[in-house]
Amino acid sequence: MRAGKEIKLTAGLLLAGFCAALGSPASAIPIPGRTPYFVNDYAGALSMGVKQHLETSLAMLRFETPRKIECVVSIFPSLDGKSWDEFLSEYIRNWRKEWPFERDNRVHFVVFVNERTAKIHVGYGVGRQFDDAAAEEIVNQLVSPELSQARYDEGVKKGVEAVIKVFNGKKGKKEVRIVS
Repeated sequence: MRAGKEIKLTAGLLLAGFCAALGSPASAIPIPGRTPYFVNDYAGALSMGVKQHLETSLAMLRFETPRKIECVVSIFPSLDGKSWDEFLSEYIRNWRKEWPFERDNRVHFVVFVNERTAKIHVGYGVGRQFDDAAAEEIVNQLVSPELSQARYDEGVKKGVEAVIKVFNGKKGKKEVRIVS
């Protein structure tokens, strides 16, 4: 009879530990690695039409730029208690795991729906053409006003179009000044 109680107690502790791990913030939002898509909407915030339009536009950017520049859009429901720096560090690290020797010719446009915030992370391989100040300006002037009104289609679309303009030479790194 005693062995039966020990087994039940052990099983109960294991189950409690497993449930606690599932409910922890670190496991609530699994941070994905590289995907074959340019637009990854984990929150379901974009309409299908905008998502398809952006996917096509970003594929054209990849194949028309000499250095094969990629812009990847990832939309998450929430930061879920993590700081931006924690999340972005893990997110970029997970992307690099797949291709550790590849030059980082990538821009990551990350949006959090619940917080209504966005950030554009510029890879080292594109820093000469598109710097952090330009990325911040795009987010502050074009994306954030739309996100604050929960207009995710418009905000993400404006942000992506501005990034594409930078790489197509229509706006220089130092002259991103954008008027909505």
